[in-house]
Amino acid sequence: VLSAAEQHLLVGPQPVSGASGEDLSPSPHRADILSSISDLLPHTSTARLKNVLRALSAPPRHNEFMWPLPEHAPLLWEALDCQLQELGRDELGLMPGMATMVQDVLADHIEKAGSCCGLVSAERLNMSKRRVRQWEDVFIRASHADAEPDWGALDEPTQMLAWATFGEFCKVDGVMSACNMVRTSGLGSAEREVELVLVNTDSVHRATSILYPEYYIMSMMNERHPDWVRLIRSESIGVQGKLLPADTTPEELLYHVSGLLGMPPEAPHQDQTRWMVDRAWALGWIVKMAKQGCFANIMDMVGTSLFGEAYCERLWGPNSSQGGHKLQIEAETEPERSKMTVRATVCLVVRDPGSMELIGEIPLNLMVCLTMDQQGSPRGFGMSAAIRLKQEVVDLEMLFDRIRPICT
Repeated sequence: VLSAAEQHLLVGPQPVSGASGEDLSPSPHRADILSSISDLLPHTSTARLKNVLRALSAPPRHNEFMWPLPEHAPLLWEALDCQLQELGRDELGLMPGMATMVQDVLADHIEKAGSCCGLVSAERLNMSKRRVRQWEDVFIRASHADAEPDWGALDEPTQMLAWATFGEFCKVDGVMSACNMVRTSGLGSAEREVELVLVNTDSVHRATSILYPEYYIMSMMNERHPDWVRLIRSESIGVQGKLLPADTTPEELLYHVSGLLGMPPEAPHQDQTRWMVDRAWALGWIVKMAKQGCFANIMDMVGTSLFGEAYCERLWGPNSSQGGHKLQIEAETEPERSKMTVRATVCLVVRDPGSMELIGEIPLNLMVCLTMDQQGSPRGFGMSAAIRLKQEVVDLEMLFDRIRPICT
């Protein structure tokens, strides 16, 4: 059964004109299209009819979104899901080398953080020390006198330990960097508000570990995922500055972005699927940043550096839909390469721990920028995370006293 709006859409609105006099009426071939599908409508699925309605809602030159055919969308979802999981397993296999590279620096960071009273809890410091010791034991067992460690021979639990060790380094290093940034920002003396870039990296492995400091199974979202439902219902996803239609699924979003990145719209669906699978390493960042958990570790860095180990009493998630998780995607194609920018934003809230009175907000901006060549191979990557910090939301005297041992 069609809604009144859908019935009106099939009948067709009266001709309309834009501000410049341009004809914005539906396609003049609308009657021919309707006539050709009238015999098929009784046997057409609701999903396919939805696409027909989308196509009829505006002429091609005004139809801003590109959709896969409904019967192809599940196959596309499955192909992307398999590829994202495979990419996650590949990344897991690289983490032992990353953990080994930073284990000595992590041990030094833990010692310095422990010298700051109230910065990091004893429980967390002990957990960090335990991970360093565990990974040192793995490194010793895997090392040979005349050869590099054979990381490929490690089992999955040991690789997961490597991911957790490298993720712990990213967390502690982020806290230490944030503390020093606040100290040297001029906040409270020359400035009442500053922007602090807490993360700025061109390493895909570090960016992934900053968002997810422990291994998780990377996979596609489905349209029933709570984070997707929340983003769609709150009109919080935009592409090229346009709000995503409220009935869009995750695979439809990735399909539309792929079209902006240069995927041939007239190609057979098998070729389009292969095109997207080859670029799943890039499209996967949309999925990562559509999940609300992408902010959790950075929120921990912000809270620990500004308020110490008890930051959960002061720093909270957004208290309004306006400050909630929002996702914006920009994509463009050039002759030799394509570019994509994914930006996730949220507004953290600072409250008085006694009265729970709102003191202020800390906007958080997470951004990934990447480029690829015509074959879909990576040609550039960068991730940054920045906050806007006002003087009134943090006790600077207490903060500087807390971090003094690591700033001298």
